[in-house]
Amino acid sequence: MAHSYKQLRKALLPLPEPRSPEAKEWRQAVTPARQHQRFTRLTTNQERYERMGELQKRGVPQQEIARQLGVTVRTLQNWNKRGACPGSTQRRRRRSIFDLYAPSVLSHWQQGHRDVTLLFQEIQAQGYPGKIRTVYRFIQTLKQNPAQFPALSVLDRVSVQEAVWLIARPFEDLKADERVDLEELCQASPTLSILHTLVQSFGRLVRKREGHRLEDWKKQVRESGLPEMQSFVKGLERDREAVLAGLTESYSNGMTEGFVNKLKLIKRQCYGRASFPLLRQRVLHAL
Repeated sequence: MAHSYKQLRKALLPLPEPRSPEAKEWRQAVTPARQHQRFTRLTTNQERYERMGELQKRGVPQQEIARQLGVTVRTLQNWNKRGACPGSTQRRRRRSIFDLYAPSVLSHWQQGHRDVTLLFQEIQAQGYPGKIRTVYRFIQTLKQNPAQFPALSVLDRVSVQEAVWLIARPFEDLKADERVDLEELCQASPTLSILHTLVQSFGRLVRKREGHRLEDWKKQVRESGLPEMQSFVKGLERDREAVLAGLTESYSNGMTEGFVNKLKLIKRQCYGRASFPLLRQRVLHAL
């Protein structure tokens, strides 16, 4: 899932520029102090980059260059790979974690709610993980110009962990909005669509104890071409008999595992303070 999200984010289009001068994207303009700080940092990096080039022409080792410039060797490697001064290229405008909650804050603001703390608590209850200063910046932007919100994709609404549960849970147990998110994810990535089919099939196999379908499911995994799922299948094959029994029989070794855990707890409580006879007595009295 994490690999698929990484690929989807790479293919995600950057945020569009505002369509008109009056419509301002919600992020507040950079303050003069922040702008001065950024300019100073760019100047320092430019001097370091030029100094790096001079030292490399003289044949100075990378470790010595890194020591003189006060950076790491990894930083020098990244600068050489980029082939330009760090920070000189324009960064891609990224989506913010606040984008999902900005319409809610705007709606309350238009209704006359002016208490920023209450607005922050409102979106915090909805799951907003950020800081209140972002809300202050947004309100400051609203006071200056109308805000423009970028269109949110399913990647902005659903985290990787939430997507895992959408894939793993039985489809009939999902709510209507969760089904919409799942369908959008599957449409955005054919890999996730295949993964969802395989996971749902394996879930039915486990819940209904249909061990006789295990070989057919393994065949589907091999044909899917998903390396992570094929690695999972290899793990199943290493303990095939136990897996097949677990997917077929109604028996469980849960009680045995519970006693094993109890024995380990008693043993660790005695560590370094007693010998085997005391351990034996404690185990016998605990049974």
